[in-house]
Amino acid sequence: MDDIRRALKKPFTNIGYWILASLFSAIPVINFFSSGYLKAVIKSSFKKQAKLPSWNWSILFKDGFFMFLISLVWLLPPTILFILGLIMEYTPLILSSVLIGVLTMYLLPAAICEYAYSDKFSNVFIFSKIFKKTFNSRYLSRFLLGFVLMIPYLIIGFFPFGLKSLSVIGIIISIPLHFAATIVFYSFLAEKYISL
Repeated sequence: MDDIRRALKKPFTNIGYWILASLFSAIPVINFFSSGYLKAVIKSSFKKQAKLPSWNWSILFKDGFFMFLISLVWLLPPTILFILGLIMEYTPLILSSVLIGVLTMYLLPAAICEYAYSDKFSNVFIFSKIFKKTFNSRYLSRFLLGFVLMIPYLIIGFFPFGLKSLSVIGIIISIPLHFAATIVFYSFLAEKYISL
């Protein structure tokens, strides 16, 4: 229960860093700072630190750039297959790309945690290691519970979009809440990642 409590509270341990990272996350290229900060959050969670880490301008952009590359490379194959399926109007290829995409979304958090842990970009492509970390009940339960912990933030973030007159307010509310949800998920997952 302590790990759940730490994850849920973590975005609020430093409102300034949370809001700053959230605002940057909505701006292309500048959002590398936010991605880099997420890596710092993950590293702090390995040590079960309850508070958000400090903001280090000198390394966040570089780390965020590599975080972006990791997501891009991992998501590229299912994206290409999906586009090809649409162009060819070939349903089996479309369905296959969706299945591969779902599997990728399951594996990607582990790849990101591996990068945060090792500080080596190449390690995220050691598939044998990623598979060993993810294809077990401990990772699956951690992944699913982490997703459940995100839901309240996501619901509150999306709700204002249902009210047409509050669309601008919805955007303002949703950005920090969505980033908070990401912090909660990765904080919770990372606490046990090393021992998986």
